[in-house]
Amino acid sequence: MKTLRKATSLLAILFVVIGCSENTKDTSDDITTITGELQLSGDDTSDVGTTLKIGDVAEGRKDLTGTEDSIVMVGEGTTISNEVAEFGAADPRNTEIFKTDDLNNGFVIVIADFTGTNNSAVNNSISMTILVDGTSYKYACVSPESVFIGCSDVAINFEENKVDFNNATIENTTTNTILTINGSVTWE
Repeated sequence: MKTLRKATSLLAILFVVIGCSENTKDTSDDITTITGELQLSGDDTSDVGTTLKIGDVAEGRKDLTGTEDSIVMVGEGTTISNEVAEFGAADPRNTEIFKTDDLNNGFVIVIADFTGTNNSAVNNSISMTILVDGTSYKYACVSPESVFIGCSDVAINFEENKVDFNNATIENTTTNTILTINGSVTWE
């Protein structure tokens, strides 16, 4: 019941956030150079590993995230298509957007920044799914803290095309265990 309540609360937060987001960021430029990897620590690393190598980044994909102030990162060996998501923001049926040869291993991280909007109840959020040998591990954080741990120590700089994780914590949506993330990702 607690998991159902958390899932329902997360969906409600996403709908509020998506409904309150309006921006005009130019997202037409293709990203060609990506550097960085993320280091993980915590109890779940025995299952998900300790390193996430970034393979592709998409900035400002409102069709995928619900806001143009967002970053989508995927693992090495996966690319993010420029096609518009067919099913709308945050719909899990949009898998065609992600191109990969390994359907059983990889990850997707979505970071949304709502600090520039006047009418959002959420400042920022991170949703992350790591797929290992076909098993899905889902994580989330949202600030201010509500049903999930608060997103802290994540700095997004859209002007410099950079995200820094400095002991950022994110919660497993099933087990409530915490992963800590460190590292920087840049793109051009």
